Amino acid sequence: MSNSEQDPEQVYADLVRIYPKNAGFLRRYAEILLQTEKETTATEVLRQLHHVLSEQGDLAAAEKLSREHPHIGKIDANHDEPNNASPFMEMVGKGMFSGLGSQLRLRESRYLFRKGDSSKAYLVLDGELALMLPSRNGDKSVLLDLIHRGNVVGISDFLEGRPHTSDAIANRNSTVFDLPRKQLLKFFLQHPKVEQKELFEEENRQRISMISNHAMLCSPPLAIRKHLARAAEIRQHQAGALIIKAGQPITELLLLVSGNAYTQVTDGHGVDYVLEQLEANQLLGTLAALKESAAVADVLAETDVTVLHMPISSLSVAMQAHPPLKEIFLHLSENSLSKTMQAIERLGLQRK
Repeated sequence: MSNSEQDPEQVYADLVRIYPKNAGFLRRYAEILLQTEKETTATEVLRQLHHVLSEQGDLAAAEKLSREHPHIGKIDANHDEPNNASPFMEMVGKGMFSGLGSQLRLRESRYLFRKGDSSKAYLVLDGELALMLPSRNGDKSVLLDLIHRGNVVGISDFLEGRPHTSDAIANRNSTVFDLPRKQLLKFFLQHPKVEQKELFEEENRQRISMISNHAMLCSPPLAIRKHLARAAEIRQHQAGALIIKAGQPITELLLLVSGNAYTQVTDGHGVDYVLEQLEANQLLGTLAALKESAAVADVLAETDVTVLHMPISSLSVAMQAHPPLKEIFLHLSENSLSKTMQAIERLGLQRK
């Protein structure tokens, strides 16, 4: 096939790969992707173009690009950089763990640990680890985070004495240090702010894991799931607690992480009727992610439940940065509305 007959998208994909800092190639590639409705890839290319323009000092063009495509600056798609100022690296450098821990070398794609293994905490001395959440049926895994040089993996599981909750795989050839528990606890007593920071990072990964465990929310890129997780809050609700009140504006998307709940309406005589039983991994408030809406029914905890509360405002930003997410919520809200309407039609068949 001659060059004139080649697919323009493939031509510019190759040009961008060869010349990643050519603004003209990046711009044309993004235009082609947008014309073919490949918005996710186009967003990434536009972000790359914005970075190149800024790096080259063409700030006017970078600002114009941001105005034309406001979503590209809303979420930072870059992963955390290696932490060269890590206090843990300083500890190792000073010999605080000399003769106490051990170094492990991992070839690319080798597992450091698997979900369910006895917990240990490891400092990444070199390379990069990928934290992965195995799917329930084992057909694929979802990326939870990338752990770079100077950062620690597994601290939360290690301190709480529970098995690892994810897999850790070498993303490239890596070296890690097995942190001894006694010295680590001593260090945290001396540096409580470091412990707080590490536990905060682990808690954020826990929220990412909750989001990634949902069959449809696992598909957006890691940067999008990180954005949702940072704004989210994990809350516990006791059995019988009112989680959502009918008629009130919905300001959060709720993910039922564990336990059981149910939706309920009350008729004009004060009689309560169950609409739907809810189980773990169900989403509530999906319609509010698309437009302002009020709850059509009460949601009550049937057992003690754990719920991840995600602000609608953070979802709006995420949908701008990753347009396919809007289609996901459209599908989920249509299913939810259909179930609610079917339940209302047979209102009175179940009484709580």
